Amino acid sequence: MVHRALAGETVARYADVADIITYGTQSARLVVLAAALVAARSIWRLGTRFNLRRRDQIILTDKPPVLLLRSFVDDVAGIPPNALFPRLFGRPKRLEETIGEELTRAGPFVAIGKPGERLPPIGAHRLYVADSQWQGLVKSYIACSQSIILIAGKTMWVQWELANIVAQRRVGQLLIVFPWITDIDRAERWENLKPVFGGTEWSAAAETVDIAGALAIFTRDQSFVVIRSRRAHESDYELALRVAAHLMDPTVGQLAVNVIS
Repeated sequence: MVHRALAGETVARYADVADIITYGTQSARLVVLAAALVAARSIWRLGTRFNLRRRDQIILTDKPPVLLLRSFVDDVAGIPPNALFPRLFGRPKRLEETIGEELTRAGPFVAIGKPGERLPPIGAHRLYVADSQWQGLVKSYIACSQSIILIAGKTMWVQWELANIVAQRRVGQLLIVFPWITDIDRAERWENLKPVFGGTEWSAAAETVDIAGALAIFTRDQSFVVIRSRRAHESDYELALRVAAHLMDPTVGQLAVNVIS
């Protein structure tokens, strides 16, 4: 149309109007389709959360569980997708969801539920108990869980949970995971956990370990194995969790690479 205007020809033609109407109709259909997909996904997630609430009432006795310990503020911790478009317009995948997908194939995934929570988030099966009971429940699950995932946090209760893992000599089953955070925040979270290792066989290693860029950390003999990444996208966390699960297997040999670049 601009070209015709410069050439002195008729600017608007019926075919142009028809094309505009066609493009507008197609665009509207795409918008409606995108909205329908978003709505369907939201309904699916809501239904899944209702189903989790129902399943959380079931006593988990079939297999030793995988226990998730964390501060409630980290329930919303997300990790960025790999692709640019989802990072700009999508909802970040929650760290807990990724942990559940990668580490809980052998047993039920459980966590203490946040008091007053009407619906559990997608991830671990929530166990809702009174304030006077949760500490005893955590201790019992630490004793019986096949593996324990602790999201490194800054609260005294995360420190208390780690202290009970050490006291029950379950450090060999422990994987500490860091959310998607800055190295300053990561260092603060590690400083909160580090005193628990004082006076243990990991005391010296805890003082000198480099956790810059760490996604996950676990013990081997009297040292720490750190899995780190420069990008910390969704695929990096998935790979870090898989590598950690493999290296923590007692049947795996001592030789291992501990850094993901």
